[in-house]
Amino acid sequence: MIKITKVVFMMALTVFLLSGYSNADANETINVDELAINVDELALPDFGPHIFEEIQNESWLIESRGTIPIITDNKEKLEWADKVTQCTMALQDEMDKYLYDGSPLLSFGGVTIDGYVLVGFNSATPDKVNDTLIDEIYSLIDTQCKKEGINDVPVVFTWAEKDIEETPGFTSIMLILCILVLTRIRR
Repeated sequence: MIKITKVVFMMALTVFLLSGYSNADANETINVDELAINVDELALPDFGPHIFEEIQNESWLIESRGTIPIITDNKEKLEWADKVTQCTMALQDEMDKYLYDGSPLLSFGGVTIDGYVLVGFNSATPDKVNDTLIDEIYSLIDTQCKKEGINDVPVVFTWAEKDIEETPGFTSIMLILCILVLTRIRR
């Protein structure tokens, strides 16, 4: 089971990474050195293959693909997360066809606090999720990430509950609100 602090950290990391996009070009990367926080003080878990090993028996796991690189330096973790997030953001238009019209896909994109891309399928429609669909989605993500210099991108396919998921696009609004709240708290 995911601990609440891990979920909060995952949300904070996502908000933190996406906050750099509001004033940035789509092709511009976030310069971690210019951020107004001490990166060394962030309590980020170390990245590595052990993360996939730790989740192998979770009931929400469908499958994991790719390889999580071993990264222990916080600055490098944020740079990795930024690079993977940019990669998945570039796929948003292609992924839209999987998010609508009765598709079992409920969530996609970004990178978790553990360094992998998260793809969530509706747990109420397991009959619609198969190896072909997972292969197709992983291939899209992997191909795009290879263009960004990321080989064997780590992706975790999970079961998710539709009633607790946000509708596509609404998540962006929530992230913007979180950014505003965090900005106010930091002042």
